[in-house]
Amino acid sequence: MERRIDQSLHPPSNVSPFYTSKHTTIISMVLKPIIKQIVLVALIVYGFPVVWWTYNDMDGEPPDEYFLSVRFLMSTGFLLIFSAVSYLYLPIDLAFDWIPILGKLDDMLAKMTFGAGLMMCYMGYQFGSGKVPKEFEIVVTVVTWIYGILVPLFKMVLPLLGPLLKALAIPMKAAAKAILNLILDRTVAEEAAAAAATAAAESYGATGDL
Repeated sequence: MERRIDQSLHPPSNVSPFYTSKHTTIISMVLKPIIKQIVLVALIVYGFPVVWWTYNDMDGEPPDEYFLSVRFLMSTGFLLIFSAVSYLYLPIDLAFDWIPILGKLDDMLAKMTFGAGLMMCYMGYQFGSGKVPKEFEIVVTVVTWIYGILVPLFKMVLPLLGPLLKALAIPMKAAAKAILNLILDRTVAEEAAAAAATAAAESYGATGDL
């Protein structure tokens, strides 16, 4: 009895690892999209709104002036951004892509929501009332720092990419031309062989008639 229990807990070494890895791969391929879908939908529907609601203390019924503050506008902008990005990463859209018009409309609305969130963050930081919260100040500082590094880098690298791309284009054009000529020559040869075979068949038929 103890031996059977031990074998059930520790499968014999002669079991094929391919069998185990194959089934593990299939399970992971099925479960990962489902888990990702559930997590992202939960964040969009419940997680992000609850964090936004708590952060702005909406249960306390803030005054009307608060809705024009930096804190409210930027937090709302981030809510829109995170929700839109999460929706775009859904494995299965709420409106299937194969549905005409509606299949692409939901992704378009998500991208528009993302843009609206960015605009709200910018407007809140520039024109919102009150003091900028420390957490948003850190985010703006990091984004500005990255922008200040990447933009000059792109301006420096882009002029160098032009000659490089032109240099790469020459052998690519030559290779494409050679392949095209090879295909054309082969086609011409096949057509010539077919014409010769047809002519030979017609000549043989005419000889047979005589």
